[in-house]
Amino acid sequence: MGIFNRGKEIIIEEIMEVEEEISNMFQMKGLNMNKEIILLGILYVMVIFRSRNRTKVSGTHELSLYNLNTVNGLKDIFLGYLGSAMLDPIMTIFNLESLEGNVYELVVAINSLFAIYMWIYLVTDVFDTNDVLSFFRYHVQMKPNYDKKPSKYPWLHLLNQKKDNEREQKGLKGEVAKDASLWFLLICIAAACLPGSVKHTDVIHAYAIVFLWIILHHYVRKATSWGSPYIVTILSPSTALMPLEYCMPLLDGTADSLDWTESYLEFVSKRTNVNINIRV
Repeated sequence: MGIFNRGKEIIIEEIMEVEEEISNMFQMKGLNMNKEIILLGILYVMVIFRSRNRTKVSGTHELSLYNLNTVNGLKDIFLGYLGSAMLDPIMTIFNLESLEGNVYELVVAINSLFAIYMWIYLVTDVFDTNDVLSFFRYHVQMKPNYDKKPSKYPWLHLLNQKKDNEREQKGLKGEVAKDASLWFLLICIAAACLPGSVKHTDVIHAYAIVFLWIILHHYVRKATSWGSPYIVTILSPSTALMPLEYCMPLLDGTADSLDWTESYLEFVSKRTNVNINIRV
């Protein structure tokens, strides 16, 4: 029994030494497990919230062209700031010596860069209507001639419209990858609010982008909202912004006649399951 007890004591001592080494390693790297748990908890809550609030778009919704024009102008300010803010996290990441082993500042810089990149992609995608208009041209305006004699156009392969409409309607519920553009900024702000080496000045761009998003979101909701509650759209940017992709052609001069507008609105109704009433 003495041999077994002695062996147990040796194992316990070794485990304690390993735990001490791990603890020292985290302290050397400037890590705090409690802080990490809180930050990961925030991300987990956002993901769960998003997954349980995916509202299917449908019904009739109003579009205010006046407020949509305001959104279009604010979008340019938003993208301009995003472009200028991207340089700071890049400089931080490539200037590792100045961090002096502070892992949190590096993580914040990487999160900020990822968030800014996703914001630029989301906003650019929403206000680029080429994909919507090309689908409309080929599947609505050109399709009658194509259906008369498909063999005459062997170079044209049209997608199954029903299946593609279903895919598009799922996308209008929002996408987690795009919504993470906001969530990662909120995590950066939370890291600055918690005790530690990350200062509020380190996440000044996160504060600014969130502030600009609150303003943009307000006018997006005034322009149009396709059924999702306010709390969902402000925390899920893709849910608020993606419908604008179908609204912009009604503003930018593409709608040059009542017949074209009526045909386009019918196309939008079939593709998104949403009827748009225009207020101008």
